[in-house]
Amino acid sequence: MWNSGSMSDADLIGMLIPSVFCIIWGIAQIIVSRKRKNELETCTEMVTATIDDASKIRRRYGYNYYYMLRYVWMDEVYKVQIKTLEPFGATGEETVIHIDPDRPKKIRLPESKAMSFGWLVMGIAILVVGFVWAVGAIGYYLMMG
Repeated sequence: MWNSGSMSDADLIGMLIPSVFCIIWGIAQIIVSRKRKNELETCTEMVTATIDDASKIRRRYGYNYYYMLRYVWMDEVYKVQIKTLEPFGATGEETVIHIDPDRPKKIRLPESKAMSFGWLVMGIAILVVGFVWAVGAIGYYLMMG
């Protein structure tokens, strides 16, 4: 039966749990965005890489794509395995990647630039939802208390 009277502390905690989840999720999204931005700033050298191996593994909603990339930097051959959510080539094909000249095994794919901004926008949006939810829950608690 619906209690139209006062609201308990347990009710407030129950209302705040989703807002805390949104705030934590928003902060995590913003941190990932900053990491991607760091990759944009450090991975500046464009290199052509050959896809030595390409595979996809089914996940709950779609696929993860795994690639073994081979490229040459400063007369040294590097091999790096990466995971993406979208396919970008088949075994034997060449693709363009960006590497960090100081740490040649650190790479980024060209589409990372758009993803960085997307993660930032999503993080801020989720963070705002979390704060609005928390303020609304506390306001409701104070009005009903």
